[in-house]
Amino acid sequence: MASGDVARGKARMLGFHVDGHATAVDVGGTYFEQDVIVGVRMGIRYEVKPIEGGTMITHTLSAQMPRGISGMVLALFLRRRLRWLQRTALENLVLQSEAGASS
Repeated sequence: MASGDVARGKARMLGFHVDGHATAVDVGGTYFEQDVIVGVRMGIRYEVKPIEGGTMITHTLSAQMPRGISGMVLALFLRRRLRWLQRTALENLVLQSEAGASS
């Protein structure tokens, strides 16, 4: 993966089918940042750090919501979904990491 690489696909967000895409904006030896649009624009960063006895993966997500009342309503509905996305992404990284370690 290199800066500028783009992934495209379909997603389901709050019951709607949307086209999504993610662009790698910064890729380093221990981190990876994406600009993601799946209904709303999000900045996502993964960071991998070795720690005693293993590895720590940090995942941050920030979303740009519309302003005003529509943004507040959307944030209310999306908060739970975005937390689920973060948790699922981290669980999948752990599974991939464990699978790679046992190979």
